[in-house]
Amino acid sequence: RLFGGATVVFPSTIATFGLDTDQVAGDATVQHPTTMYGCGKAYCENLGRFYRAKFGVDFRAIRFPSVIGPGAKVRHVSQYNAWMIEYPLRGKPFECFVTENTKMPVMYFKDAAHAVDSIANAPMESIKTVNYNVAGVTPTTSAKDIELVVKRHVPDAKITYVPDPVIMEYYKTFKIETLDDSRARKEWGWCPAYPDIDTVLLDFKAELNEHPDWYA
Repeated sequence: RLFGGATVVFPSTIATFGLDTDQVAGDATVQHPTTMYGCGKAYCENLGRFYRAKFGVDFRAIRFPSVIGPGAKVRHVSQYNAWMIEYPLRGKPFECFVTENTKMPVMYFKDAAHAVDSIANAPMESIKTVNYNVAGVTPTTSAKDIELVVKRHVPDAKITYVPDPVIMEYYKTFKIETLDDSRARKEWGWCPAYPDIDTVLLDFKAELNEHPDWYA
């Protein structure tokens, strides 16, 4: 507001949804987050919407699904998606810490960067919904689905399942399988370049081969 004329792009998250959310979450779905992370993001979404309406601040936000890519070191509830791809590509076994049927919407990191660039450069008059879902890999894949894709490309991949009870508690309340991004597609032309696990895996492999030092 103080700098005037600046565009504010806020990176939000699918974690703003939680309790009372069905398998499909749209931009108008009620947000009842179950984590402090989700609560903070939901607060910022609404604060930005207020500043846009009250003071004319050019605020817009995108809710990412779990963003995956090579080189991540910290384990969290959805990190299995990336590691199930990366470990076999590196010739390492992977012990998956969720059940085979666990699902979490994901997006490749290059699509995440593309989404930020796209919404940042969209004309202000196109931004009507303000806070948008953006989907990546569609339909959402289960851990087993990812395993099967990986084994098509890495036949000797060694993947086992030892579900973490603490992480599986989170998935008891997380039901979202489809992140409806129809408004982002309609209002500012969002379209992912990596819409399936095969496409993600091939670029994952290229990144690891071309830039090994980046992801060591």
